[in-house]
Amino acid sequence: PRKVKPLIELVWLFTDPDDKNKLNGYVAFDENNKLVGVIGYVVSKYTIDNTTVSGVISRSWMVSPKYRGILGLQLLLKVIKLADFAFTIQGSVMAQSSYKAVKLKHIFDAHVYYKVFNPIKFFLSSEKKSIKESLRGLYYYSFFPSLRTVSKNLTLVENDKELPVLGKNHEQFSIVESHNRINWLMQCPMLDSFSYTIYDKNEAIGIALCYLRRISKKLSRARIVYISYLGQDTSRWI
Repeated sequence: PRKVKPLIELVWLFTDPDDKNKLNGYVAFDENNKLVGVIGYVVSKYTIDNTTVSGVISRSWMVSPKYRGILGLQLLLKVIKLADFAFTIQGSVMAQSSYKAVKLKHIFDAHVYYKVFNPIKFFLSSEKKSIKESLRGLYYYSFFPSLRTVSKNLTLVENDKELPVLGKNHEQFSIVESHNRINWLMQCPMLDSFSYTIYDKNEAIGIALCYLRRISKKLSRARIVYISYLGQDTSRWI
């Protein structure tokens, strides 16, 4: 069975970062006034070749099994029309077929990267405890220490309740950062949030946001949920 999200999480998830009294989403009802579909979205500004454009990404897109198909496409089209361009990340097999139906193009595959500090704790903190998961933990633990191209100029300084320094816009395609969006991300009610300013020597070049999920007093998992665009120097990203 699918997990039911608590109301406090849904309210935060759909709240417009620029207007706390507005929810960013559409809902669909059947002839009996029963909720049968929902889709949320985020509209952001981006720069490319010194031009500012708007982009929208859908999220929490769900439709009751009986109404999947046309209704799902109608909800997705509602969102796509809100900006200059639309994009999405992964999704179910059915969702990916819908992306093709509304002519979204596949650009590249998304990947998740792990940094394992302790293979045993990695295994214990996993939702699916299996031999495969234990082997994966050992693989990531042994692989990442071999990286040797880390930039020695970068440092991260945790922000102490102050607004972080926003990243710079680049000639390459990148998001236009705003304090409203950063504050919204930091207010996630389900997880512990941490914000860092990234320095290249003494120059602030962007921010990194991290969520921490505490599983027990001794177990926790963290995820980088946002990072400023750092340019094309791969050693910075590593």
